[in-house]
Parts: sequence; structure tokens; C-alpha cells
Amino acid sequence: MGRAGMNEVLYDKQALEKEVERATRLLLGGEQELQPGSVARLPPPASVVQILEWTRAGPEQTALLVGVRNSFLIATYSRLVSNVDVLVRRRSDQTLIRRQIMHRGEENVRIQADAKLESWKGKGPFDAILVGDTPEPDGDALRWELAVGGVLLHLEQRPGGFVRPHVTCRSSEQTFETQDYAEISLEADLGTVLRMLELIDEPVLRLATLNCDGGELGPYLVEHGLLPERDLCFAEALIEGYGHASVESLLNDVDIEVVRSMPRTYLQHQGLLPLRHEDEFVVVAVRRGENDWSEIEPAFHPRRVAPYVVSDTDYRRLWMSIDLITARQESESTNPNEHIAESLADFDEDANFVEVETPQRHEHHDEGSQGATLHFNGLLVDAVARRASDIHLEFTRSGPQIRLRIDGGLVPYDGLKLSESEGTRLLNIFKIRAQLDISERRLPQGGSIRVRIHKALYDLRLQTQPTLFGENAVIRILAQDMRVQSIEELGFPPETARTYMRVLQNPSGLVLVVGPTGSGKSTTLYAGLELLSNDGTRKIVTIEDPIEYCLPRIQQSQVNVATGFHFSDAIRSFLRQDPDVMLVGEIRDGETAREAIRASQTGHLVLSTLHCNESTDAVQRLVDLGQDLPSIASELRAVLAQRLARRVCKSCRIEVAPDTELVDVVFPAGIPDDFRTWRGQGCSRCGGTGVHGRVSVVEFLPFGDEMREAMLGGYSTQALRSLAFEHGLVSMRERAVELVKSGIVALEDLPRFLPLHRLGPELTATT
Repeated sequence: MGRAGMNEVLYDKQALEKEVERATRLLLGGEQELQPGSVARLPPPASVVQILEWTRAGPEQTALLVGVRNSFLIATYSRLVSNVDVLVRRRSDQTLIRRQIMHRGEENVRIQADAKLESWKGKGPFDAILVGDTPEPDGDALRWELAVGGVLLHLEQRPGGFVRPHVTCRSSEQTFETQDYAEISLEADLGTVLRMLELIDEPVLRLATLNCDGGELGPYLVEHGLLPERDLCFAEALIEGYGHASVESLLNDVDIEVVRSMPRTYLQHQGLLPLRHEDEFVVVAVRRGENDWSEIEPAFHPRRVAPYVVSDTDYRRLWMSIDLITARQESESTNPNEHIAESLADFDEDANFVEVETPQRHEHHDEGSQGATLHFNGLLVDAVARRASDIHLEFTRSGPQIRLRIDGGLVPYDGLKLSESEGTRLLNIFKIRAQLDISERRLPQGGSIRVRIHKALYDLRLQTQPTLFGENAVIRILAQDMRVQSIEELGFPPETARTYMRVLQNPSGLVLVVGPTGSGKSTTLYAGLELLSNDGTRKIVTIEDPIEYCLPRIQQSQVNVATGFHFSDAIRSFLRQDPDVMLVGEIRDGETAREAIRASQTGHLVLSTLHCNESTDAVQRLVDLGQDLPSIASELRAVLAQRLARRVCKSCRIEVAPDTELVDVVFPAGIPDDFRTWRGQGCSRCGGTGVHGRVSVVEFLPFGDEMREAMLGGYSTQALRSLAFEHGLVSMRERAVELVKSGIVALEDLPRFLPLHRLGPELTATT
């Protein structure tokens, strides 16, 4: 809702709440970048609505904001009235507000700096005047700048972020009415900000608030994997009035001399990092949890400190990036390795942020090996910070390139620009630490590295492959202490989640999750195991290749091909361990399939994965592996087929017109009236991709008596699928369309995980 049409809903609280939310989203613009100071502090929406009601802001009106420095409040007024004049005491506040507001298209806002806050004299009449500074400007004179019927609201500053409202209404040329109200807060709480920005789902937030048991909500959310630390930093920046920006933005125009203006040891101890001068400010990165930079401010006088809060990981990324910049700048000196070694020495002081735990062979320190180690450290930290699942180091005709797989898609990594020799050195660092032969470049090799990055432990699975232009490498990143997501967090529809959980309560049988590689099959099974292990009454064992999550209360084993320990061997061994539940990482051959079915026949619940496309394909796949239909029919309890779809980034999501060609395929009979489509514009939170995170797209098929009879009756796969539809099967295509309509998945992403022949509605008649 714009300014037009506000009259009829001006005092409708719900309408004002929506307007406040729209103004906030417009101001943020999905960028997750904030100017520091009170201009960026997000007030509670309820308090903003109350202020708007008191001042009776509406279209065709003018507003004067005296001593008001909050850009969110200013932006909201700009959407509700025709013109807004803003008067602040300091030029630096004027600069910050302009940066935060003017580039968002707020053309009806004029901002002026006046130390005495007196430039309003003679500029009236105004329909609304809001005074937010203390002490109050000449209120007696200021009220004469009101139009008849206008309102002056003075927010008297009180301790603890509260204000006491004093409302004066000019009822006639000579008459004023004044009324005081109870204090209201202008400091939003963390839960309110997280909900408003859709950074966390309401049920998850409610549960976390209960479970943190009076402790700090933010650290609890991060520690339990419910909220990325960078999102927490953004929310806290909004609450405290700090600046916030991506590492890449902060490194733009970094001034090494400013960085070196104070001792590094002192800065790291204080969690501070001055980066550059910018107008009247010195931009300083502040590690989350640190809030005192008063000691360094005199060193930069007369400039003010502009604090930008960053996560602990991003703080360390900044230091490593500065080390790389320093090394490059000094590489033309007479002894470049001396400077690189100094940077490395500084880095090593930082508590072994990247610590390799795997025993290493002797590493030759040639001319660039120490620089390559810096590249290795920086690349790993960046990859983890960006939520990458894989690092691809590739040699092409034009030289080495690095790409990161994030949310299922490959994106270029611009943090390193490598020459041919630098790329080779970096590859050698990986190979040495994975205990591979660096002299062997004609054959594929595989190995692993265990590293500790800050407090988290990661397994890196390295695979090399000779190609036309050089030896390429793919590094899979597996977090060893990652929290297992719940079934609800995976994005299962409520009814599917309930049915899946009921199936897992079976005392025996075979439950399969099917789909291609990388479709989240193991994650879904882990969510089920976590549920089964909660009461501690079952013995649960797993055989995996590799172990992707370390789970409490569960006995986990790993395939070892070198010693002849395969999936089928493990199942036979497990039967002597008196288990209740077994997880078999993958049924990939007839022997494993046979042992899995035998285990279920002897009274065990067996969970496993299978490579096939749809739920009904699982039966034929087991037949192809040599299993007989009666055994399959008696033991198969359910098949869940799934894909992973990329979530549209909530921070930069916009509604768009659907692609007409794709619509014709998805809806051959015509597009539904209520169909809407969304996509992400690209912002700092999602790295410009428009997507952030993934959601499961599932079809869940329980095998009841009708399905078993059809299997034994020789039904074809298509006939089984038609019968499944008759009994309520919801296909992946139907679920995907619902996700598109909900704004969770972009329409153009459907062909990424659905084959062409499944994009349209399926025929359900039994054949």
C-alpha cells in the first residue's frame, strides 16, 4: 500500500503494521547492509505504529522530524506523508541517514544538519512534528509551526531505551491541547527482529525460547545450528545500531596503513579491526560480543568510529584476507617470502584457527609454499563461512579457477586469483595434507584431511582427476559436529512428517529413501534416527560410506574396502549385536539388498537408500538387484522419494511474473487464478545468487495391503503408480508447485530437480 488510499485505513492498526514492515523491507532492500549508529537501530514495530497514530500521519501531509536519527522511522514517514523534513545535530548523522535512505528512492525526504536544531523556524506549517532528541528544542515556539489540527509529539528520552511521549495538538489558531502517555520502548528484542526479517520460523523460535531456559537466545540458536551466526550478527546490529556488511564489502578499498595503525595483538585481543577512512568516519570491524571501542577512538580523532559487527568467523576471514593482500602488495620486494612468513607468523598466533589434525608428510617449503598455505587457510574458512558443500579446483585453458558448490549449485569463488604456479602449489598443499603422492598426476587419487576451523571439526574428502589442462580436484566438506535437522526443519509437509514418523515406529521392515546423488537421502534418514534414539530404549547401529554426521546414542561404523568390510558384511555382523534398528548407507548390489531384507525378516527395522527416481521405481530396482517379489512385498513398509530444491532468499525475495513457456508445460490446462511466483534478486546474505538454503521436495508412499497385492499380481511400475495416486499419493510435482505458490521455491527452478515428463500433471488412471 502506497500513500494513495491511506485515508480509509489510516487508523487501522493492521494496515499500519503492514506499512511499517514494507518500509523496513524497502530500506533493507535485501542487502543485509546497515550504516552504523542509531540510524540503523530497528525500533519495535508496535512502537512505530503507536507513534504514527499519535502524529496522525497521512497522505498529502507534511512532517518535520527534529533530532530524529532513526532511518527506519524516517523511511516509514516518507511512505505515509507527502514530504518529510529531517533536522539532526551532527553532519555525520546526516551523512549516515542519507546513505541508508536516499539510494532507496525516498525522494520526498530532506535532511539538514544544524547543531542547535533551529533551522525549522519559519518553515511551517507542518501537519506532524516529531521531536526525538534531548534536551527538547524550544517546544513552546515549535508548536507554532503546526498547522491547525496538527500534532507535535516529543519523545522524552528515558533510561533503558524507553521514551515518554508528550502529545500536543493545535486545535485552533490559538488553542493547544497537551496529553502525556505511558513510556514505550524503542529497543526491539531479538525474537521480534528475527520474526520480522523471517530469519527463523516461528515454531523453531518458540521452542528455542523455551529451551534456552533463561539464557541468551542468540548464542543458543547458533550453538544448536538453528541460526547462522552471520544472521544473528545482522539481527543484533539492527537492535544495537551497529553497521553490518559482508566481508567483501568491508574489504573494498581497505587501507593497509589504517590496519597497521595499531598493534595487531592488541586489536585481536579487543576484537577490533580498523579498515579505512570514509568521510568523517573510520570503518572498524567489531567481533560479535565486543562493544567497547572507546580506547581506539582518540587515535582517529576527529573521525568517529563507525562500528561494523561481524561474526567470529568473518572477523578471522578479514584478517586472513588482509594477510593475502599484504603478501601480494609486498611480493615485488627483494625478499617476498620474508613478508609472507611474517603474515603467516601473525596468523599462527590466532589460536590455530585452521588446524590440520591428519598426520602430514614432509612439506617442501619452496618459494611459494607459505603463500599457498595462506591460500589454503583462507579458502577453507571462506568455503565454510559460505556454507559450501564442495570446493572445485579446476585447471582450464585460461588458468586455474575455483568454484564452490552452495545450495546445490556451483558459484565462482573470487576470493583468490591464482596463476598457474599458484594453483599447482595450492593443489599440492591439499594432496600433501591428504597424504597423496604429489608426483602422481596421471591417475586419480583420493584421500581425506581432518581440520579444525575455530571450534568446529571438519572432514575433507579429496578426489583428484587428470584432465586436458591439468589435475583437477574436488574437496567435499563434511562437518563432524553438525546438528541433525528435524523432519519438520527439512520442509516435510505436516501430514507427510506425521506418516513418516508413524512408519518409523514399526518393529521391523524395510524403509527406503530414494533419489539421485545429492538429494538429501542420508539427511532424511538421520532425522529419522534422531527421532528413534530420543527415548534411549532402542539399540541403533549404522554402516555408512562415509559417516556424515556423528550422532549420540548410536553405534556408527564405516565401510572399509581395503580390509574387505562392505555393507553386506556389516549387516551380518550387526545381527549378532542385538540391534533394534539398522541404517544401511546404501543398497548398491544384490548381496546388500538380500541381507537387508533378511535382517528385516528377522525382526529388525532397516533404513536405507536406493538410487532410483520415484517411489514406485524402488520395487523394480530391488527386482533388478535379484530380489524376489514376495520377499519385497512382505518387508517393504514405505518408500520416500525426494529431491532438494533451492529456497528463495527471504531477504531479497520479490514477486515476479511467471515464465510463460514454463507455465504452459506445468499447467497445460491453464494457470490457476491464485498462482503467484517469486524469486530472489540477489543480496549479500545469499551471495548474489537469490537462493539461501534448500528444502526437501518429497513424495511419500506407504506400502499397505493394496500395494502388496498389486505387486504380487504383477502390476507394472506405471500401474503401481496409478494405484498409489488412487490411495492419496501426492507427487513431487504437486508438492513443488505448492512450494512455488508459497514463495519458497522459484518456478524456474522446477526443471533443476524434476524431469521434463514430470513437470506437468500425471495421469492417474489404472492401466
